[in-house]
Amino acid sequence: MRQCKKCGKKGLLLRMEKDTGLCLSCKGAFAERAKPLAERLMEVENMNLAARSDDPKTIVTQCEAVEESANKLLSLKKEYSMEPGPELQELITKYRDIKQKALNDL
Repeated sequence: MRQCKKCGKKGLLLRMEKDTGLCLSCKGAFAERAKPLAERLMEVENMNLAARSDDPKTIVTQCEAVEESANKLLSLKKEYSMEPGPELQELITKYRDIKQKALNDL
């Protein structure tokens, strides 16, 4: 019998998302909560301010924003029993390294 990993609903006719193991309502709730976090991450990554800026304080601020959003997204994925991809952890590591370099330059 099918069972949602988040809410625990069960049933033979329960519609579930194959990739996530979530029922459609939980998948929708996850998408709604994850979208703003993912958009913030993409915005900062696309603008690449941390790499273009000469001001260490600006770099640190941008890196902290990325790290905060990425960690919130990781927590959200864990809350919904989803396995985070390696890309998210790589992004966190990348911005931690950039931030540390900027802090050393202060």
